[in-house]
Amino acid sequence: MRTEALWAVGLLASTWLRLGAAQETGAIAIPMDDIPTCAHSCMIRAVEDSSCASSDKTCICSTVSIENEATPCIRSACSFRDALAAKNATTSSCDQPIRDRSGLYNRISITLGCITAVLVALRFFFRVRFAPSPLGLDDHFLHLAFITALPSTVMNTHGLAAHGLGRDIWTIDFPTLITFAKFFYIMQIMYFLHLPLLKIAMLLFFLRIFPEEKCKRVLWATMAVNILGGTAFLAGAVLQCVPVKYSWEKWEEPAYEGSCVNVNAMGWAHAAFNILLDIWMLVVPLTQIRRLRMHWKKKLGVIMMFGVGTFITVVSILRLQSLLHYANSDNPTYDQWAVANWSTIEINVGIMCACMPALRGLLVRVFPYVFGSGASRGRTDEYGAYGGSLPLSSHNLRMNTVVTSRGKGGDDPAAGKDAASKTADDADTSDGAQSLKGIKYSRSFTVEYEQENDESSLVIMRPDGSKAKGKDSVV
Repeated sequence: MRTEALWAVGLLASTWLRLGAAQETGAIAIPMDDIPTCAHSCMIRAVEDSSCASSDKTCICSTVSIENEATPCIRSACSFRDALAAKNATTSSCDQPIRDRSGLYNRISITLGCITAVLVALRFFFRVRFAPSPLGLDDHFLHLAFITALPSTVMNTHGLAAHGLGRDIWTIDFPTLITFAKFFYIMQIMYFLHLPLLKIAMLLFFLRIFPEEKCKRVLWATMAVNILGGTAFLAGAVLQCVPVKYSWEKWEEPAYEGSCVNVNAMGWAHAAFNILLDIWMLVVPLTQIRRLRMHWKKKLGVIMMFGVGTFITVVSILRLQSLLHYANSDNPTYDQWAVANWSTIEINVGIMCACMPALRGLLVRVFPYVFGSGASRGRTDEYGAYGGSLPLSSHNLRMNTVVTSRGKGGDDPAAGKDAASKTADDADTSDGAQSLKGIKYSRSFTVEYEQENDESSLVIMRPDGSKAKGKDSVV
């Protein structure tokens, strides 16, 4: 189906036929020379059928019935290119403001792209420099998602915004419109590629930190659904029109032969699939956290950490309103601004959320007393981590210090042993080593938590019924 029927509506729609044509006065509200000949009769007839005088420009420009009558007439009488010219001439004559949101789109895209790049770089630095475990598949897929997002950021500025995104279609010359259609087609494919990659990265991260077999089976099943669904929608985006080049050549005159699927319906289906999968991927880790044996404050901290994933779900929901005009608009360069903008936000927010667990580890390392959990701060206080020191308490003396004394037994080993034991016992009630008499031997121990800086240690779980001693912890 040709799109001229679609676009003519908007182009002529405002054709505001104030060409006060052919009345006995002969006065015209706008110069007819600026309007394609094919549209003259349609505009004159619409003005004559209205209550506006042919010379009353204000009335003609503000009367909706004139627009509604002229639109279908011009659509059938003119080519798509002439319809654009008619719309541009009438809007200019009516002094309608020129709308342009391309600058705002550029600022949003570039700002989010820079923030995302910084967070990914910090995450990579932390994983390579401090994390004891090597880079895993989740890291590689996240980096792949970021690498594929970089061209999208460039195309947002030099492809979409530079060729009309955020501007009314009738203000754009025809070759520029064709170029816009090509870039928009590519950006659709990139969007359908980014989301599955992001979800694969997050699912691989969950597989690394949740060891329970039942949970792993659920995660692998979710992975399969994500890959199959993502592949299907990606193929649909690539083959939305047959032949593929019909996606942009349908604007040409005369129109090329071809057909397209209902792209708007595909967009809604993908959005629903994506939101449901996001919610499911939020529920799975929360069900595992519920089983952790830890203080409720620590558990709340873990929930909040995984809860950042709700941001991308919220963005996906907010993006729904932009789909009302997706591939279903008479003014695509202006109306598609919203879907392009929200898609850009969604991809960047998704990458940022995937970086959060590792960035938390970096912040804990740099600012342990600010961002560390109660458990990590407790260990810092107890073992003097990060260069701290501890007073020599009786507890520390008993655990880490061996105290010996010759005692009153002289050369008698047994007597000496008893005396040494007594001296050590006395030390338990002493406030420091200075009160001890005899020979003192001290041994210092450095306690290291090799998993402290790895995201996989954020949640350490044991299956139900485990008799292992100790408690689950969050670091």
